[in-house]
Amino acid sequence: MDVLPNTIVRLVQYGDVRQAASAQSVWQCVSCLTCSARCPKSVNIAGIMDALKEIAVKERCVHPKQKRIAVFQRAFLNTVKRNGRTNEIEMVAEYKIRGFFGDGSVTAALKDADLGLPMFLRGKLHIKIGSPVKDKAIVRRIFAKCGDS
Repeated sequence: MDVLPNTIVRLVQYGDVRQAASAQSVWQCVSCLTCSARCPKSVNIAGIMDALKEIAVKERCVHPKQKRIAVFQRAFLNTVKRNGRTNEIEMVAEYKIRGFFGDGSVTAALKDADLGLPMFLRGKLHIKIGSPVKDKAIVRRIFAKCGDS
C-alpha cells in the first residue's frame, strides 16, 4: 500500500479528498471490512475506500497503475445493468476491449485467452449469451437509486 488506511482517513479529514482518492491503496482495498471491524474509533474505513473509488472515477484521478481495476469494475456494473446479472463473456469482452486494446496492449489482452476452453470444459465458464433477468425494471431502479442510471 502506498498510503496506509489511517493516512487516507486523515487526508479526507483535512479535505484533501483528491489526493486520498488518487492513492493506489484505495483500489487495493477488497472491502473485506476487517479494518472497519477492528478500528478502535469505529470508523467505516471500507465505506470510505468505496466512496473514494467513486470519487476517483468521477474526478478522473484513478492512479495510473490501478486504471484496469476501475475498468473491470465498470465492465462488471455495465453487464449487471444490461442483464440484471453478470454475463461472463460479455463482461470479459468489455474489460479486455476497454482495458487493454484501448492502450494498445494487445499481447496483455490475449495472454489468458488459452484458459477459456479448459474453463468451459470444467463448467467454470458459462457462455449463455442474452439471458437477462425477467424484471429489468427492478435492476434499473436499483441503479437509479445509486445514481448510476
